[in-house]
Amino acid sequence: MIQLYSDLQFGRMTAYGDKVISGVWWGGGTSFTSYQIRSDANNNGVIDDTGVDTQIGATVTVKNDVGSITSSAPAGQQSVSFDGRGFLNTANAPDNNNPITFSVAPSYGASIDCVMVATTQIILGKMNAGTCAQK
Repeated sequence: MIQLYSDLQFGRMTAYGDKVISGVWWGGGTSFTSYQIRSDANNNGVIDDTGVDTQIGATVTVKNDVGSITSSAPAGQQSVSFDGRGFLNTANAPDNNNPITFSVAPSYGASIDCVMVATTQIILGKMNAGTCAQK
């Protein structure tokens, strides 16, 4: 979760610094085992798998003992990205009134087992009754 948090922050700062849509792409579905940091190279307003968007760095693979990361993003959403102001890109997150939560289960007693992305912030936390509570 700390790696995902760091990568989301990096995507956000890349978006803000370069004034381009940037973020984390996992390819859809509510559960995933790898993701990439990407920038919108074709200026279509989203990061996607068109083969044109720029991948920043290597593909990150979730460790085997964790299994997969679960996302609360709507079905079919492939990424979380940020605009040139560093705000959540609403083209990739159509329901921007509800934060997107990434979590692992079971957490094996970890003190941090979730990351929440809202319009203006990204937080690390611990799942508590279905909510990512900030640590």
